[in-house]
Amino acid sequence: MSPIVGSVLVDGDCDDNNAAVNPSATEICNLIDDDCDGLIDEGVFLTFYADVDGDGFGDASSTTQACSAPVGYVTDNTDCDDNNAAVNPSATEICNGIDDDCNGLSDDGLVFLDYYVDADGDGFGAGVATSSCNPIVGSVLVDGDCDDNNAAVNPGASEICNGIDDDCNGLSDDGLVFLDYYVDADGDGFGAGVATSSCSPIVGSVLVDGDCDDNNAAVNPSATEVCNLIDDDCDGLIDEGVLLTFYADVDGDGFGDASSTTQACSAPVGYVTDNTDCDDNNAAVNPGASEICNGIDDDCNGLSDDGLVFLDYYVDADGDGFGAGVATSSCNPIVGSVLVDGDCDDNNAAVNPGATEICNGIDDDCNGLSDDGLVFLDYYVDADGDGFGAGVATSSCSPIVGSVLVDGDCDDNNAAVNPSATEVCGNGIDDNCDSNIDEGCILYTYFADTDNDSYGDPLSFVSNYVSTPPVGYVSDNTDCNDNNAAVNPGATEVCNLIDDDCDGLIDEGVLFTFYADADGDGFGDASSSIQACSAPVGYVFDNNDCNDGDATIHPGATELCNLIDDDCDGIVDNNIVITLGTITGQSQACIPIINGSAVYTAPNTPGVTNYFWTVPNGMTITSGQGTTTLAVSWTAQAVHSGINGQISLTASTTCGTVVPSILIIDFNYAAPVTPASISGPAKICPGDVAIYSIANVARASSYNWTTPAGVNIISGQGTNVLTVSINNAFAGGSIGVNATNTCGTGPVRMKTVSYNVPNIPAPITGNKNGLCGATNVTFSTAGSPNATGYLWTVPTGVTIVSGQGTSMINVDVSGGFVSGLITVTGTNNCGSGSQRSLSIIGAPGQPGIINGLTNVCPGQSGVQYDVATVTGATNYTWSVPGGATIVSGQGTKTIIVNFGANPANNQVVSVRKQCMWTEWVENIRWNFHQLL
Repeated sequence: MSPIVGSVLVDGDCDDNNAAVNPSATEICNLIDDDCDGLIDEGVFLTFYADVDGDGFGDASSTTQACSAPVGYVTDNTDCDDNNAAVNPSATEICNGIDDDCNGLSDDGLVFLDYYVDADGDGFGAGVATSSCNPIVGSVLVDGDCDDNNAAVNPGASEICNGIDDDCNGLSDDGLVFLDYYVDADGDGFGAGVATSSCSPIVGSVLVDGDCDDNNAAVNPSATEVCNLIDDDCDGLIDEGVLLTFYADVDGDGFGDASSTTQACSAPVGYVTDNTDCDDNNAAVNPGASEICNGIDDDCNGLSDDGLVFLDYYVDADGDGFGAGVATSSCNPIVGSVLVDGDCDDNNAAVNPGATEICNGIDDDCNGLSDDGLVFLDYYVDADGDGFGAGVATSSCSPIVGSVLVDGDCDDNNAAVNPSATEVCGNGIDDNCDSNIDEGCILYTYFADTDNDSYGDPLSFVSNYVSTPPVGYVSDNTDCNDNNAAVNPGATEVCNLIDDDCDGLIDEGVLFTFYADADGDGFGDASSSIQACSAPVGYVFDNNDCNDGDATIHPGATELCNLIDDDCDGIVDNNIVITLGTITGQSQACIPIINGSAVYTAPNTPGVTNYFWTVPNGMTITSGQGTTTLAVSWTAQAVHSGINGQISLTASTTCGTVVPSILIIDFNYAAPVTPASISGPAKICPGDVAIYSIANVARASSYNWTTPAGVNIISGQGTNVLTVSINNAFAGGSIGVNATNTCGTGPVRMKTVSYNVPNIPAPITGNKNGLCGATNVTFSTAGSPNATGYLWTVPTGVTIVSGQGTSMINVDVSGGFVSGLITVTGTNNCGSGSQRSLSIIGAPGQPGIINGLTNVCPGQSGVQYDVATVTGATNYTWSVPGGATIVSGQGTKTIIVNFGANPANNQVVSVRKQCMWTEWVENIRWNFHQLL
């Protein structure tokens, strides 16, 4: 059978008149079944999306299929509002509450700040914050206003004394000094009554209390007591110290008689204040008179002639100024006598204690010794006149002819022999008298140095007492060849079969062992060696080659995965590190929101049996796992979320370890959005370490942080968690962060940070009165919420015994303490806050009202008077009017009084509590009524 012209073996043509239509043709968009599969235009219709607003982006919910885009349709389906041309994926996000760029977020990428309503316009707001990307009229960025209807009250205001929390720290009048004021009715500078604590002066009041009559300006604690029957100085006593006792002065010498007195404010005629006259009938005798030598007590001190000089006088018969015998004591000189005794021969004027002792055998100076104090020396006979004597010494206070003071001559007949002579070597005589002959003489031995190399022949020598060797000789005897100057102990051994350095060894240290290096790699074969002065050709010093037939195998070679010990360490294929080659392929891209794909490759690496790839979230491996070529794909949604991470390639190997290869991927369609609010402390101090963080930002591949001066980044730059340290340069500012990716940098999120200065501590509590001599007194404050420590100060006389640095201290108070301020200040690393103070006094508080009868009858008894307990009081002193008697209770706060038949009327009674020198007085008056 043969082919038929015009016929073929394959059928199935559905239009045999159109050669473009057949089962092998490609279907194209032409309303014809081009590939004869019974379907028209299958697989070539495209989906198009309605673009009602004409912005180039279509509505995914309104589609049509066609070969090309109909009018009003586009290929994109990402428009989120197809009725607004300003809203589409390419639009810029603006602050309007609309998702302008169709990323599913409204106003993203914009800076949102917290705004607070500022009703009083002082720049500080209050209430709940409103977050906005546009400024809000009537609102500000700073909150904390505690009274938003008063512009003078805000966190930036200064605290003033007005009972208001001006600076909004939760405390009124904090940081101001509060003092205790007392009403001063008479204007004398001293007040009375209960104190009023105030941070500003109070009209009509003063800081000092203790006035016992606040209606009389002349009466107060600083007044001087005068003689007027009034307690002028408020010490509870009347005219004390102004009534004086005077004494009769009969002889008019200004000194009075103690037995004749009178009392008055001033001296009457014939009276004086002094009472020390011992004879008021003799004006020459009084305490002011001078004592004279007359046997009378002239100065009234109870002694006669006292204060005068009485001397012992001795008879001086020979008139040499020195007396003898028994002394006579007198306040006047005695003729023929002198003040100095001790004369041992009062008939010889040359002998007395003032004379000089001379060498005469007499006691010239009357000290009981003859010739004492003179120098007696030992003299020795010097027969040969060489200045050195011999024999027994003779002691004398004057020189002896023919004798000398130095002995020790061992031959007093030979002037050349004595202790100062020089020993002569070799004469057999003890020249210097030290019992030794020729001592100190050195016998020197010198050795011939024929070759003049400074080393001598031990077999050729001479000896003498001369310290300098003869010519041709030296003191050394170690030359082993005195005919060759190159051979001696100081020479260097050379390779010449000679003992060059005279150590008994030939060529020691100059013959080396060399090892054959057959493969020329610089490492020798330990089994093939030779000794020589230098390396022969083909030999080396090293003997560590484990294969001298292969130059690639030697110590230091790189170990390969080849079942061979390449580096000669005795281990095959050890310490192999296989580093994979660099991954190539697109790593960064700012791409539209579409489906996509990419290919990544790495070079083949010897020793690798299999490859393993990992890809970041959003990428899908489509092929190539296990090989060096990887194909990946991604969806439009993945691009919308951002593909950030790394492609990693590792491998399996028969030996060694593998170092992975990494490629960082950053695929996004837009820059990141604005980070959420920054978490972390808003108030910080130098020395702090703080952590700030944000939630992960969509599409972010890295984060950039900024900090104000004094805030140093320790770690976390590039991440969403930042650790910082604060130093002394910090003065406030803002911490900022924004996210970045390959498409750009997103908007910045800011957080304001400021100094964490402590608030003023709460008021100080503790006993403030009656503290003199008190111990272990406690003062405390409820503290300041942001203080880490507390600094206390106390006045002079008060000592902190424990608690400094805490919110409570214990103090001891001295017995002499009067008054002062205790202060406390909160501290932290930012410094010190405002100061809180408390005024304290050493004296007790002022007694209250005296309770008891004010109207009593003559003879009435058993009347009780009392006062409330006074803080700090240890004793109570009462006084009562004339005619009244305290029968019990003196020293306590309750007394019992009996009144006489004629008690004084309108008398003042005081209750006094005294602490050291301070007194408090409460006055009351009784009116006594006679019952008729």
